[in-house]
Amino acid sequence: MAEKFLAGETNLVCRKLDGDDTSPSIYSRIQQYFADKNSVIQHKLFAWLNLTPQVATLLLDRDNYAGELLKYPFIELLINENYPHLNEGKDNRGLLSLSQVYPLVLGNLGAGNSTMKAVFDGLFTRVMLDKSFIQQQIMHRSFELFIRAIQAQISPCCNCIIAGGIDTAEILAQITPFDFHALQGCLWPAVPINQITTLVQR
Repeated sequence: MAEKFLAGETNLVCRKLDGDDTSPSIYSRIQQYFADKNSVIQHKLFAWLNLTPQVATLLLDRDNYAGELLKYPFIELLINENYPHLNEGKDNRGLLSLSQVYPLVLGNLGAGNSTMKAVFDGLFTRVMLDKSFIQQQIMHRSFELFIRAIQAQISPCCNCIIAGGIDTAEILAQITPFDFHALQGCLWPAVPINQITTLVQR
């Protein structure tokens, strides 16, 4: 199972859970990782669970699955631009229903696989700009104007904008003036689950 963390300027930390997302074992993994959920809540941490169509079906069709997940209010559902029918935005009844119950996160805005409709429809609590998108655009002189325009467009539509692909000190220096809510990249390596809270103590 892949394990990744995100650290930002404040106390935003996430753990991505990947694996057999069609099995009820997903809940046993959540219980294992977040046995002390009160500590997670106290430190204002959040976790991202990859939302596949299979997971979406489980959450929409089975009340017991949805109820179990709601016991962990810090869990947010992560999707990418290649999610089926994402371009429908709020006209995608399944995504709209999920967004009304759980925080949704778009993990790679700018990857080039979808339009901005779902973002403009307000389906996402957080939006992360795609790693390759950041690293390619930052090479251009127009980067500042370009990023400012994107921030102005999407900031009314979500609570948090994250920049991905912050893999070097040079990129960090260039991206810092734009005051993203959080940054993600190789500068913040993964840590064991029992050390998550140390990330917010630095």
